[in-house]
Amino acid sequence: KKLLYLVFTCIFVLPLTGQTNGDFRSAASGDWNIAATWEIFNGSTWEPSTGEIPDATSTITIQSPHVVDITTPPNNNTWSATLIINNGATVNFQALATGAINITGNWVINGTWNGSASGSNEIQATITGSIIIGPGGVLNTSGGDVTISSTAENGLEVLGTLDMTGTAK
Repeated sequence: KKLLYLVFTCIFVLPLTGQTNGDFRSAASGDWNIAATWEIFNGSTWEPSTGEIPDATSTITIQSPHVVDITTPPNNNTWSATLIINNGATVNFQALATGAINITGNWVINGTWNGSASGSNEIQATITGSIIIGPGGVLNTSGGDVTISSTAENGLEVLGTLDMTGTAK
């Protein structure tokens, strides 16, 4: 039985938890657009970023207890293939102008996402995959107009907290 369990784990579970060359994860709290905030997976191990910041093809994981601040949207507003905010981690997004969030995969919030806009500014989140707010996860938005859309069949799954103030669209 133990051998069968080991074989099952190696064949089915391990590939699901693997990283891909070029994936990013937070190494420390800091600004999204600063390389020192990130580590990059080189295909076999995580190493400090040497100038790279996450791009539109990367899976990005914000680790606990890191706080990542975004005041300038990265990569022409296309952020990542998948964005994961782990339990105990926080992302603070401040739309100083209309702030667009475009994620081509899933947006998984097990930690906290704080998005704020003021005046006529907007937060526009377009997610190609699913938006998943896990148990204990919190998506806060405040001020301005907030538009969140997903093209996935099961676009929004809320198991945690969704708190939106301002004008939701």
